[in-house]
Amino acid sequence: KSKIFVDNEKWDLSKEKEGIVSLPGARDGGDETNLDFLKKYADLDITVRVQDHPDGTGDPRTAVWLSYDNGKVIKFSVHTENGRVKLQTANGNLLEWQEWGPLTTEEIAQYQTAEGIDYRLVRKGNMFYQLIGDRLVSTINLAEKIDANLAAEMENMEAKITIRHDGDEGANIEIPFAITGDVTAETISGISGTTFPLFDTVNALVQKIYGQ
Repeated sequence: KSKIFVDNEKWDLSKEKEGIVSLPGARDGGDETNLDFLKKYADLDITVRVQDHPDGTGDPRTAVWLSYDNGKVIKFSVHTENGRVKLQTANGNLLEWQEWGPLTTEEIAQYQTAEGIDYRLVRKGNMFYQLIGDRLVSTINLAEKIDANLAAEMENMEAKITIRHDGDEGANIEIPFAITGDVTAETISGISGTTFPLFDTVNALVQKIYGQ
């Protein structure tokens, strides 16, 4: 039984102790497959390895959803649509659809390889940072987009994390989700002219549970 994720038979959790889970095999009929974390997080830093379908067909979407204790949901995703790769803040029940980027030619080329590319989401209070590889793509201040009282309520509120993949019929895909982070030394610099340490990474949870 998983100590980190809600069990889901479609996901391979055999390398959970290494902080790695994967979604192998074919998806049928645009199958939407979720992986939920057992623990809720306030601040977080999570990296998800994303990739396009190996044969270049279909419109895959890989997403990180944050479901707050007050019922509000924010959805972030990397999505291929009609051959174009998009980084989006998706329409939950809090924010409108918004597209970020664009990704560079080199990033798209890496996304389309078998190795894929890292999508990183950092939350510190109401600030959200999205990175592709080591490049900062967007900075989102939730307090500037929603009611001030609601923003104050949500600033330090914990949220459930869901990793979601939407595949397309007939696509045979294998996407590794590498969840990493150095909780003691690494900082993000150059974001709004500030630096701050990483918070509550899944890697830290792996180390705490398994003593690694």
